Amino acid sequence: MTNPTIENIVKLSNFLGIDILFLFTKLDAKELQKIELEIDCLQKEFKNKNKRKS
Repeated sequence: MTNPTIENIVKLSNFLGIDILFLFTKLDAKELQKIELEIDCLQKEFKNKNKRKS
């Protein structure tokens, strides 16, 4: 019997078209910084959209 969590990760990866190895690749500092900056930008954008709605 296989681990259901791993099966779900594989199914989700296949559904989204993501290479499963990409999910478990260690990021270097530069890549991590790019991702953190993108998250910050998206959070600011999301907050601005919420302010406009209210």
